[in-house]
Amino acid sequence: ERDERRYCQLIEALYLKSRGQIRQRSWHEYIFAHNLLNDQEIPEQLLETLLQGDSIYRKKPLCYEFETRVDTITEDKLRLIKNWVKHDQVIFRIGVETSDERIRNSWLNKGVDNSQIEKAVELCHEYGYKVSANLLIGIPGFTEQISYQVLTDSVLWLDRLGVDYIICSVLSSKKDTLQCFLKEKLFNNPK
Repeated sequence: ERDERRYCQLIEALYLKSRGQIRQRSWHEYIFAHNLLNDQEIPEQLLETLLQGDSIYRKKPLCYEFETRVDTITEDKLRLIKNWVKHDQVIFRIGVETSDERIRNSWLNKGVDNSQIEKAVELCHEYGYKVSANLLIGIPGFTEQISYQVLTDSVLWLDRLGVDYIICSVLSSKKDTLQCFLKEKLFNNPK
């Protein structure tokens, strides 16, 4: 349990300490959070401070981009944001990773099915928001041909859904990451 009010004040203070109050209007503000629409991570009070208050932005950005999960995109949340960000463009960045549900949920453990992604994209578009979808390249255990096919299928599927932007990210396999461990074990395994 935490005191939500104090948590929001702490995040606001950290934001102001690291950046200061934004006095010049910026074109684009990317607010990175694992799941911006999750009340545990970003309570409504903090979201209101970020979008509506004047402590952080003297002049609001022209475009906001929010990272979130599709399973928290609801009409209530979108309506709430619409009340606070009336004239600014909003982009929701979602982690699709791949169009293959088996890979996404069994291999990457996302717990999100394609129908949830489809519904979230449709709902965002109904509210006039844009959607940016993240895809992964280089999933451990995939051959180059499988990676190519999975990526191609995913891009075509997202295009059919009408996703506004597609971002392809190479999965990091830096030392001491799970991906590095899996890659080393898979590539060094003679079976």
